[in-house]
Amino acid sequence: MLKFYRNTILCFLIISAIVFTSCKKEENIIILGRITNVVDSSPIPNAKVILYGNAVNSGSYNAMFSKISETFTDEDGNYSFEIEREVYVKFRIIVETYEYYLKNTEFFAEDGKTEYLKNILLARKSFLKVFVKNIPPKLESDVLKIRIENINSECEQCDNGEFRYFNGADVDTTFVVNVVGGETLRIVWISIHNGESQNYNQNLYCVPGDTVVFNCIY
Repeated sequence: MLKFYRNTILCFLIISAIVFTSCKKEENIIILGRITNVVDSSPIPNAKVILYGNAVNSGSYNAMFSKISETFTDEDGNYSFEIEREVYVKFRIIVETYEYYLKNTEFFAEDGKTEYLKNILLARKSFLKVFVKNIPPKLESDVLKIRIENINSECEQCDNGEFRYFNGADVDTTFVVNVVGGETLRIVWISIHNGESQNYNQNLYCVPGDTVVFNCIY
């Protein structure tokens, strides 16, 4: 009989430990996902992933983000966080790695939700250098409008695609913009001379990690 009670108590303790561990694990929040190249979906290993959050503490809400944890992606671009459950309002994930533009992703916490899947696309760094020059016959009334199209919207730090304006006869300048490596963009320019306009466009491949040069002579 004593042996029976001992076994019963032992079973109870084991079951209690399992239940306690399971409940405790359920209280945690898991955030995971995969970091890949926006152009070809290839995985990005060893990227630094930083998790921030803003939470309600002691009944008050602080809109400032506080760092919760950081990790690095594995060889397949996967990352994961497991954090203690609190009353979070919003999360922010920042991904940074040398050859890619920094990416900032924010999302709201949902009541009762304990797992979030957040796959993130990164844009490879590339740069476009544009030389702009007005050549004879030229007038003070000459105008050039130029813009870069087809830049992937996932690149938050790339050119915004708006027109740049150059006025006058003696235009001779250069500008450099961020573009997405591995993609083909389109350069559109409109020159206005003596009241008449000419429209042009040209496709240009952006070499990853390099600077591409374009001469706009009008």
